[in-house]
Amino acid sequence: MAPAKLNAVLCQSESQAVALARSIAAGHTETIAVNQVNKAAGAEVCGRYIGVAALEVEKTANVRGSLFMLAGLRFAEDSVLAWTASWVTPFDGANLERGA
Repeated sequence: MAPAKLNAVLCQSESQAVALARSIAAGHTETIAVNQVNKAAGAEVCGRYIGVAALEVEKTANVRGSLFMLAGLRFAEDSVLAWTASWVTPFDGANLERGA
């Protein structure tokens, strides 16, 4: 995907992005969720990014029974890869296998 303007909360790793999405899905505000992930990591690993980035990776991940959509974005300024995630639904493999 071509670089585009972006205004999003991004994290340094997939697992941090999933933790952020899980916190938001649990009803926390974006600010509280970012603070929780940063506190757990003991560093500033998630934060608001405003600038230019290109989508490099898109995938889904089953994390402890929940399905997440992950996107890896490459910053135009310094070529760093950052992650965002969205909670999709609790994963139920049996129903998916039957096509239900």
